[in-house]
Amino acid sequence: MDASAVTALRRTARVVTLVAVAGTGYGCTTVAPPNAVDAAAPPPAVSFDGRYEGSVQVASSASGTDPHACETEPQISLTVKNNSFVYAQRHPRVAGTAPGLTEEKTTAVYNAAISPEGIISGTSATSGTMSGQVTGSHMSGRISGLLCGYTFSADRV
Repeated sequence: MDASAVTALRRTARVVTLVAVAGTGYGCTTVAPPNAVDAAAPPPAVSFDGRYEGSVQVASSASGTDPHACETEPQISLTVKNNSFVYAQRHPRVAGTAPGLTEEKTTAVYNAAISPEGIISGTSATSGTMSGQVTGSHMSGRISGLLCGYTFSADRV
């Protein structure tokens, strides 16, 4: 082997040694930093499921509407499943007061959902709305019906 080949071989050996040393713990690593997988994981699912019991009160009535016609059962019982619930609001003082005003036709049915942030939103077939908030085991909010407005409050039991 001539001198130039030996010199070239030594240079190659130095480069290989430097690359090998640089890749073994001197800042070059392919190991993921701790918690990298945890940071990418989705947040835990929030569930507001359970039975809530409380009360509902008449808060307002449309101009020209007899406030007594707005009366409804003062107790409210809601079963939340998959962060959704149905509330059937009866109006017993209106049912039967005229032909065709059956209990079924005077009952507003609200289909509501609770977002992961605890926001309640729902609607009825008669364009009524239900809105509110769940905080911990307590929910409260407003119901805006066709002619009447209500407030409600309930606790998980």
